[in-house]
Formats: sequence, C-alpha cells, structure tokens
Amino acid sequence: MKKSNYTSKQKLQRLTTAAVLTALSLVLMVTIRFPLFTPFYEMEFADLPLLICSAVLGPVYALVSLLVVCIIQTLTVSASSGIIGFFMHFLSSGLLIVTLYLLRKAIKGIKGVVISGICGAIVVVLVMIPMNIWLTSEFMQLPFNEFISGYLGVCIAFNLVKAGSNIILFSLLSPTIKKQYNKLFKIQE
Repeated sequence: MKKSNYTSKQKLQRLTTAAVLTALSLVLMVTIRFPLFTPFYEMEFADLPLLICSAVLGPVYALVSLLVVCIIQTLTVSASSGIIGFFMHFLSSGLLIVTLYLLRKAIKGIKGVVISGICGAIVVVLVMIPMNIWLTSEFMQLPFNEFISGYLGVCIAFNLVKAGSNIILFSLLSPTIKKQYNKLFKIQE
C-alpha cells in the first residue's frame, strides 16, 4: 500500500479546500442557471470551481466533488432529468476536468492554457454528440432523424458555449487562485 506524502494537517487542508470548492460549485449551480437554446440545456457555471479544484488539488478531488454536485443537482434543481441528467453532467464535466488537467500538466505556460482549453471543448463536444443522440433522443422519445435535424446544431452550440465559457473564466482565474492557495498553505511549486 502506497503511503501518502501529506501530513494530517495537509490532508485536512486539501479536504477542506475541496469541500469549499464543492459548496461554491453548488451555489453557482443554483444561483446562476438559465436555459440555453432549449429548456433542457441549462447553462450554469458549476464547473468553474471544479476546474479550480483540479488545478489546485488534482483530478481525483475534482471528480469526487463533481460526483457530489451531480447527486445534489439530480435530487434538487434538475430532478426532472433524473439519472440521464446526472450521467450527462458527470460525463461532460468529468471530461472537461480530466482533459484540462492532463494537458495543462503536459504543456506549461500560456500555450498549455490555450491548447488545453481548445482540446477540452472539442473533447466535450465530440463525446456529447453521440451521448445526446442516444440519451436525449431516448429521453425525449424523438426519432433519430428528427433529433439530428432539429437538435444536433443546438447540442454542438450548447456544449461549445458551456465548456468555452467555463474554460475562459477558469483560465483567467486559475493562476491567481493557485498562487494564493500555494502561498496560504506554503506549498512549493
């Protein structure tokens, strides 16, 4: 069994940070939420604190936080979309978190920010197209051809706008937040 390199105090700091970012994600999900293009595509900025969580603590903390957010969202503000909404949110946000984390680790500086942002948005769109065709058309009980003709463009636009806006905000805020977090907890880069 691998031993952790973190002290008890550092583990508590990391857990507390993840909890605060999860709570902030929930607050943003509830307070800034509006339909975009159709009633069932909801724009919100819950991914922003989760992307910051990934940058500061790593993708595992961010994905666990995302799981908590998705569960609470499914039980409250998006209860009508049920398990499909839960799955779609977890998949799209999880893809964004992991893609940005891995590419920003591999490619440093502003180049990494730009490349990871573009690739993150593309990955989300490319995966969510077939998922939307399969799950959303099933959920809405639309024939495949009708879904393709009526909703494919909306699906692409929605995922680009949602991922893109969260990525842009994250790219603007992340360096300052990560620097302040490391300074606060005296973590060496």
